[in-house]
Amino acid sequence: MNQEDITMQKVTKKFTFTISILILLLQGCGSSNSTTTYATTLGDGVSIGTTDKDAVMIPNTNTAKEISQEVSSILKTHITDYNEKEALDLSKTTNYCDVSGLRESQGTGTDESVNSNQTYEYCQQDENLQHGKINLDYTEMNEEGKYPKSLDLKISEDYTFNHTALKKDLIVNSNISYNSNNSIKQIEVKINGKVQYNDINYSLQNISQTIEY
Repeated sequence: MNQEDITMQKVTKKFTFTISILILLLQGCGSSNSTTTYATTLGDGVSIGTTDKDAVMIPNTNTAKEISQEVSSILKTHITDYNEKEALDLSKTTNYCDVSGLRESQGTGTDESVNSNQTYEYCQQDENLQHGKINLDYTEMNEEGKYPKSLDLKISEDYTFNHTALKKDLIVNSNISYNSNNSIKQIEVKINGKVQYNDINYSLQNISQTIEY
């Protein structure tokens, strides 16, 4: 065998060996027993931040004051409505509101103390939209049975006033002061319960504020 034949055999063996290696590698890549795993993308199930819309927060000082002002406005609306009535009416009544919706009221008590249950069905009145059920306790009235100096508000069913939602079982205790012309001067409020304000849920415990008018 001459040198040329020997060289040719070596080249052939190298080529055959290389092809065999390639075949083995290709078989490994296509094997059904492969344990190779691939990283999933962010959108496949990883979330960043909270999506719990029912989360409840404790308000900071500024937010607590803002909520107190909103609650005080609610009380002021009901006190004004009560004081403007010509006479004490404890009968059960259902009325259409100024723009839309219904309001049902039922009262019990005397000239010195009145308990009123109010139910609102999307009642639009005096630029205020109300929906839900509340209980109002008016006490410390004058000799005419008006201008209560104390008002306790309890939420019987979730109650919305414009964009603020007071949750069931929330309780507000308040004291009212009047000017010489019987307009409301200030309202001191103490709030216990849950409120949704600016689309965020807050839990309030003995939040006390004095709102001046």
